[in-house]
Amino acid sequence: MQKRLMALLSAALVAFCAVCAAGCGTESPDEPRAAVEAVLARVWSSSDARALIGEETVSMMQRIDVSPESFMGTYFDGASYEVGDVSVDGDAATAHVVVRGRSMGDVEAALMDAYTAKALEDGGHSEESGLYLIAGSQLLDCVRSSAIKDRSCEVSLQKADGAWRLTDEGSAALTSILLGR
Repeated sequence: MQKRLMALLSAALVAFCAVCAAGCGTESPDEPRAAVEAVLARVWSSSDARALIGEETVSMMQRIDVSPESFMGTYFDGASYEVGDVSVDGDAATAHVVVRGRSMGDVEAALMDAYTAKALEDGGHSEESGLYLIAGSQLLDCVRSSAIKDRSCEVSLQKADGAWRLTDEGSAALTSILLGR
């Protein structure tokens, strides 16, 4: 049950990032940098987590009594990003990105420990609904207690139809550091 929950929460962040990774075309002198910054700015400023993470994830979060907005807000609280050097070679570019944020792996480990301790303290719950409520009651505290760390990656972009967009590999690299994996 815990692994399904953490996989779903990770999937929520992946879906969130995928929706935001469309990039945008700008006419600034540093167009690839602006495209990466626009993607990251949307991740940080989105107030509609429900629309971005999908109905299945919303349903699972409701089952554990945690709002998607609370989870996303807590996960990104204190997080920041910086787009560093950008190299351009024709219609291809690479941007160095540093994200300072939490790690889903750290959250998973803390949740497993807290969940196990709470289940043992309560004498265990035979009903699945009780197990979900334990996970839900511990989740946001586990997110808050996870350390904020710096992670970096190279994000690849491609220019098409006059607009710079993250490549699939660039989106995957960015998602990976946003998840702290």
